[in-house]
Order: sequence, then C-alpha cells, then structure tokens
Amino acid sequence: MVRIYDNGGHPNISGLRDMYEDNNHYYLILDLIPGGEMFDHLIKYGQYSEEDASRLVQEILSALAFLHNIGVVHADLKPENILLCSKKKGAETVKIIDFGCAKVDKERGEYYYNHMEDESEQSTGRNSATQIRQTIPASTGTRAYWAPEAFQKDVQTTEAIDIWSVGVILYIMLVGAHPFDIKGIASDEEIEERIKKRPIPPMSPALTSHLTPSARDFIKCLMAADPNDRLTALAALQHPWIRGETPRTAKIMGSDCKLSMYQDLREKLATGIFAALVDSGNIRNNTTKKADDTAETSSRTHILKRAFEVFDEQKKGYVDEEDLERVMSKVISTPLSPKDQKEMITAVRKESYREKAAGLSLSDFSQLFSRLSHQHFPRGHFIYQAGDDGDAMYFINSGKVEILTKKGHLVSILRHGDFFGEGSLLEQRNKRFTAAKCQTPVDVIKVSREEFER
Repeated sequence: MVRIYDNGGHPNISGLRDMYEDNNHYYLILDLIPGGEMFDHLIKYGQYSEEDASRLVQEILSALAFLHNIGVVHADLKPENILLCSKKKGAETVKIIDFGCAKVDKERGEYYYNHMEDESEQSTGRNSATQIRQTIPASTGTRAYWAPEAFQKDVQTTEAIDIWSVGVILYIMLVGAHPFDIKGIASDEEIEERIKKRPIPPMSPALTSHLTPSARDFIKCLMAADPNDRLTALAALQHPWIRGETPRTAKIMGSDCKLSMYQDLREKLATGIFAALVDSGNIRNNTTKKADDTAETSSRTHILKRAFEVFDEQKKGYVDEEDLERVMSKVISTPLSPKDQKEMITAVRKESYREKAAGLSLSDFSQLFSRLSHQHFPRGHFIYQAGDDGDAMYFINSGKVEILTKKGHLVSILRHGDFFGEGSLLEQRNKRFTAAKCQTPVDVIKVSREEFER
C-alpha cells in the first residue's frame, strides 16, 4: 500500500490516504467505496452487454498495468475484491481492494528493501531480498482463481497470475458460470483438479455462442495455460475488444440471471451451513449436566463435523438430495427442486473416484464450510464491548469466551460449538448490552448483520 501511495496511486485501486497509530492500534485511512461488489451491481441493473463488461475490465487491467509496472502483483483477484465507487448505473468506477496476498518485486523498489537487507546482512551475512524472492510461494489467495502454475511447488508469483484471474472473472461475467465449475457448486479441491488436468476455459457453442469471436479470443489470451503465452496487462489494454472496437453493444440475453444464479447458489449453501451451525449450537446449549454420553461426545466434536451431522441426520456418512432439501427448505423462501438437489450433488462428485458416490462427503462439505469468515483472537481480547455496534454474531470453533455485563460481572462462559452476539441482530439493536472477552485464544466464525439477514 505504501509502494502504491509513493507512486501516486491509481483511480481504480483503493488507496491508502493516511496512517496513524496509538499505544494499541494502527489506523489505515483508505478510500471510501460505497458501491458494493461489481457482480452485485451487474445483477441489480439487469442484463448488460459485452460493451459494459469491456469497460469495467478495461479499468481492472489499467489498475494491473500500474501495479505490475511498480513491481506489485495482487495475487488474489476475485469478484469479492472488485468493488464499485457508485451504486448508480452508468457512474460505476472499479476499485481493486485487499492487498493481503500481494507480492512486491525488490528489483523495482530498492528503497523498500534497503533496511531489511541491512538487518539481514548483520545477522546472516546473506541478502534477505534474494531469500524472500526464492521462498515466497505463488499459492496464496483463493484457489478458484489461481492460475495453473500456482499449484506447482516453489513457483514464483508473476504478473501472469493476475491476468489469469481477470480471465476467470471475465468468463463468469460473460458466460454466467465459473470456467471450471459450470454448475456452480464444486469444491475448491474439485476446481483445482480440473485446472491442473485441463487448464483451458470451455468454449463450447452451448456456453459461448452468444459471444463475439473477439470476446472469445480475448478470454483465451488471458487464460493461456502457459503463463508466457498470456497477454500482459499493457498488451491486454490494446486488444480490440478492450479498446471498444469489437464488443457487442446488445444486451446479453439472461446475463443478469445467470450471474445471479451463480451468486445465489453460493449464498444458499452458506445459508444452509449457517442454519446447521445454529441447530447444532442449540443442541449443545440445551444439553444439561445429566446428559448422556452421546451428548457429551457431541459437545467435543469439531464444529464442522457437527454441522455436517445436522445435514446427515441418519448418520449415513454422506449428505444426499433429501438431506439438502430438508435443511434448505427451512432457511430459504423457495425450496430446492428435485432437479436442483440432484445437480448440486452431481456437480461435486469427483469423476475419477466418486462417480457412483451417493452424495457430499465430509471432505466436500469442508470446502463449503471454508468459505465462511474465520477469525482468530488472542487471550484477553475483547471481541466486542458493551456499547459497541451490534453488527455481527459469532460461532466458537475453539477456545472459551466470557460474556460480561457492562460493569464486568460474569454472565456465562461459552465454549467450542456455542454461539453468541445474536441478540443484537434478532432484536435489531444497534448497541451491545454485554461484552465478549476471550478467556483463552479463540477461533470463531463471524456472521455479519448483512449475511445474517440474508
């Protein structure tokens, strides 16, 4: 962020405006981006054209050209990290966010490594910048948007990884499906296997006949299997489809619906898991001291396994169509049709060895579970204080949390599998009545107010 700041920033990158610190915290002042995610915006305003998509992708590539020129690789481009500055149609401007996985090239920024090198040479006698460049792996970020080479061992992060991610994002925009997850519910492991096996975006007429030849060519240029064959960001900006010479101006029939279905399926699965966590938490909270061995064992079971068991009520060892229908019908307004249930199960089977599998295994389920927001807090940390905004609830994955009154009196001690903080969301209160303090190091799953209401 400092490298971007010192190089003047870019209008399509969320910029660092200022920095402050006190005895306990660092404060980073970033650009305000009120427009939300790009995909949500496209869905909201209905069908869009190739020309609309071309303009937005042009801004993404412009930002990447700047980043790559100053020696920064984002390394985690995905739809969630592309926001818009405005909610108004026609006034959208892309902003790239989240540089937590970014890699910085020493060769294009000697100043930033000088101090690090001095310290390293005093302690080891070796050049730390060289060590960093040799050991930083490419395999960070979100696997569904990784380039093929990112799955290889000890591969350096290069600009070509960002270009591949743009290709995946553009494919989703124009086709309405992930190129390696056409039905929309494959696990990250399944997507990884498909990318490694055949790293070529599917271009069958059934999927892309509505696109211009130029659009199809551009996707292929961004998603070439060999990183050396991919366009650079600067070269991509010169492609006729990006320059506005060839994209079709007519709206893509059903583009908003396809994109909406892609997003909606992810949200439904997350909602089902959320319901399972609440269900299992209620079971644990209602367990008394006189509970039998089964209940005692349940309270010690990993929270993922317990959520899985809410789906797998009959303890078959897998989740089938009927399990999905039973859980999902409780939490979504439109129950899954038998066809939807079957397609959801079929799409996550591994063709190599799960062709005859009856449903989702615990391994498959864990991929869905991993999409939730996990956070870690140290011992003594206050997750929230009395009087704070009540903007989220939490499930405890490990550790103990004390619930305290405003005056510091202990109300209860919560453990693995319990949840807390839902009162503010259920009763629509803006402020907390209690505080939540970590008695031990704690891992939690955070569910924001927006996610809770959805």
